[in-house]
Amino acid sequence: MSTALSDIKRRIATTAQIKKVTGTLQKVAAAKLSQEQRRLANADAFSAQLQDLLGIAADALPRHPHPLLKPSCGDAIALFILGSDRGLCGSFNALLIKALPAFLAQHPDQTVHLMFRGKVTYNRALRLQFPSIESIDAIEGQAPRLMDAFLNGQFRAVYVMYWDFINRARQRIETRQLLPAVLKPADHSTRRGDAYCIEPSPQALIDSLLPEFISRQVYNAVHKSAAAEHAQRQAAMSRATENAGELLDTLRKQYSRLRQDSITTEMLEIVAGMYR
Repeated sequence: MSTALSDIKRRIATTAQIKKVTGTLQKVAAAKLSQEQRRLANADAFSAQLQDLLGIAADALPRHPHPLLKPSCGDAIALFILGSDRGLCGSFNALLIKALPAFLAQHPDQTVHLMFRGKVTYNRALRLQFPSIESIDAIEGQAPRLMDAFLNGQFRAVYVMYWDFINRARQRIETRQLLPAVLKPADHSTRRGDAYCIEPSPQALIDSLLPEFISRQVYNAVHKSAAAEHAQRQAAMSRATENAGELLDTLRKQYSRLRQDSITTEMLEIVAGMYR
């Protein structure tokens, strides 16, 4: 009986420690998520204005002659996968890997270079033996190199796969084309006049702002992915904390019952000894 009590007492201490750790991780993830949400609110507003400005300039041109707006002469395709360096975030990394075969099936006749940001996702891809993969430390500073590789014909197109953060309860995997860049038509509902006068020229404006637009696309994808990771980690740690609490209640009841049984047994032995 004493051995069983000791085992349960040890399990109670271990479970309580785990609950404390998961509770702390949940709070940290919630704080980081709030930071990312504030950052995304500003980034989305800036990107929308930049997109609309480029759309206005593009509408003023009969065609889009900029080389970043048309397919390159290359044959290969680059796909950036934004995973995480840490686990304990539910199915965040596993579902990214699960989405890869569908993308590869859409490009059966082309070489697809897979570039992973995130050690956990990269290691999963290594175990599954995906072809043409590499790991990168960060994608934020990759935009200029990507544009050079695209213009030099190394890649025909460049995509990024990431978790799109919608809200704390909802995220989805998104695959966005970075290059050739895709410009949406301008939002004419916000115009105050019939036309804009663009100086020095619409072409000069596109040449100046298009690289910044592509860099902002990368920036937004990185921080949406980070927000989704924190949201999923917060949810996973919340479930783990609840499960640990339920297990603690069960263990404490078992401990109390065994302790009562042990005391009752000892009392019966004492009483029985008195009548011998």
